[in-house]
Amino acid sequence: MTALPETAETGLMAAETRVPREHDRVTAEGQSGVFNVVDVDEKARTVTLQTVTGNGPVVPGVSWAALKYMDEEEHSAERT
Repeated sequence: MTALPETAETGLMAAETRVPREHDRVTAEGQSGVFNVVDVDEKARTVTLQTVTGNGPVVPGVSWAALKYMDEEEHSAERT
C-alpha cells in the first residue's frame, strides 16, 4: 500500500480529528439552520447546539461527525 504524501495525510487527519470548541458556528446533518456550539463532551464526542438566534431549542448529543464548520466567508454572508 502506498502512503499518501505527509502533507495530504496531515491535512486529512486535521479535518477528521478537529475538536469542536464552544462558540464554533456550525451546521449539523439532520438539523435545519445555523448553530453555535454551547457545550462539548470530549469523552462522548458530542456537542450541544443552540441556534444562532438563541430562539430555538437546545439540541444535545450531536455527534462531531455530523458537524460542518462554517468558514469566515459564510460568516460574512450571514451577517449582511
